[in-house]
Amino acid sequence: MSMSTLSLYVSSLIISLSRSLFFIFSPRLQIQEIQEVEEPTLIKWVRCSNGTLPDNAIEGGCDPDGMALYVARADHAGGKIPGKFSVASGKVYIPWNCVEHEKTEYEVNFQT
Repeated sequence: MSMSTLSLYVSSLIISLSRSLFFIFSPRLQIQEIQEVEEPTLIKWVRCSNGTLPDNAIEGGCDPDGMALYVARADHAGGKIPGKFSVASGKVYIPWNCVEHEKTEYEVNFQT
């Protein structure tokens, strides 16, 4: 496997380090899947609201019931705070000041 792209998905945070290998971690930091990529993939944010989710949204893990959680962010306290989009509730949850805040207007990370 090539080490030219290495991205770590850690609790809804994406850190791109190199170019063609993706390690996807759950919140427990265990490897769930390894996927080799031939060409660089563009990752973008798309504005969504009220439970909408774009095609090719990046899955960041799952909740205790096994429902998918997606990489998201929302405006809060003057900044864009990373969080998770829950399919079950149709909302984004962001951590701020030791509290999880619900958001209905948000951005979701997706691959083009």
